[in-house]
Amino acid sequence: MNSLSEPGLRVEPRWQDSAAVLRVAGDVDAANAHVLREALLGAIDDGPSVVVVDLTEVGYIDSVGLGTLVISLKHATEQRAKLRLVVTSPQIEKILKITGLQSVFEIYGDPQSAISPLP
Repeated sequence: MNSLSEPGLRVEPRWQDSAAVLRVAGDVDAANAHVLREALLGAIDDGPSVVVVDLTEVGYIDSVGLGTLVISLKHATEQRAKLRLVVTSPQIEKILKITGLQSVFEIYGDPQSAISPLP
């Protein structure tokens, strides 16, 4: 897994225990959501039981970014993997709540908590 970046967005994947962890930094929007999609689908296809998307360094996510997360969740489910989000930003939490995605995703406060309950 290699780091991917585009102006305004960086995705740094790594393995921790048997989970793939993607640290996302920047804003996820229509201009660069494809970078996140490529990293997520690649991580899921590598076969871990858990993929953690660490959004603690994300300042903004638009509908295309949210769509990318939903598509990735569907792909993870098809691959029998869990997709978990790490969210600490009140703004990102609010967006997930307003869109109803808060109840769709497993959301954690830090990466270690998201990794700990491995299936």
